[in-house]
Amino acid sequence: MKDRIKVAGVITYDGHSRPCSGTINILNMSDKQMYASWQMAHEGGDAIAGVARNYFVGDKTHTEDELFAKVIADIVNYRILRKRVFSAVTILDL
Repeated sequence: MKDRIKVAGVITYDGHSRPCSGTINILNMSDKQMYASWQMAHEGGDAIAGVARNYFVGDKTHTEDELFAKVIADIVNYRILRKRVFSAVTILDL
């Protein structure tokens, strides 16, 4: 199982949409939870946002796609000044 992947998406802020990219890192995995971090940056390399947190994964075994989908949902729901800013977040390599 990979513990680091690259992602790409679109950031919309102040009425302007621009491409952005980032990484998702699975830092620790146990039976019921995963500790992961994500960072997103503009195409020029300037950091936009990043979070490290625990994700509940439950009792069943999960595929890589399911684990990374939880983090991608967190990225899409991330807010800056109460507005969701990331959209179309996809995995570049798995």
